[in-house]
Amino acid sequence: MELKPLIERLLAVAIALFAVACSRSDAVKEEPGSSRAKEQKLRELSARYSTLGTSERVQAAMKLCYVGPSCDETEVIALLDAAASDAEREALRATGRTALARQYEGVLTSEGKKPDSVSTTNEGRTLLVTGEICTRFLIENFAGSVKGKSAKLVGFRRFECSSKAMRAGVDL
Repeated sequence: MELKPLIERLLAVAIALFAVACSRSDAVKEEPGSSRAKEQKLRELSARYSTLGTSERVQAAMKLCYVGPSCDETEVIALLDAAASDAEREALRATGRTALARQYEGVLTSEGKKPDSVSTTNEGRTLLVTGEICTRFLIENFAGSVKGKSAKLVGFRRFECSSKAMRAGVDL
């Protein structure tokens, strides 16, 4: 039995399998949730937001989705990156904090949790939820979630929950 033809066939199969594996890894990288796709989306959005004027970016900050199942933090990051100055970036964050509080109240209500209020305190740096929905679980769940990450992104430093039974919070 000659080994040379066998080795050549095995080598051909190995090369074919390697080619398939490489094409699969490229396909995985291009999926919408991949880091490569997110980087591309971030570049595109940053370029688009950079063409807007300051007042248009503030309007965009009011309309962005900050919390909820269909929200994408890439848009928030791109908008903040497009700010022409640190002062504008802080104004965009302040607008985002107000919008996030309003949206979070809507999210809680849609989940069947009815807060008495969702507001900002401490010069807009603390997100405060009041009502009987307040539990340690709600606080810990918010801090470790995408919602908490979005809140931190727009400049919230703390999440607090207050009811008749408790008042507690967590630093973000």
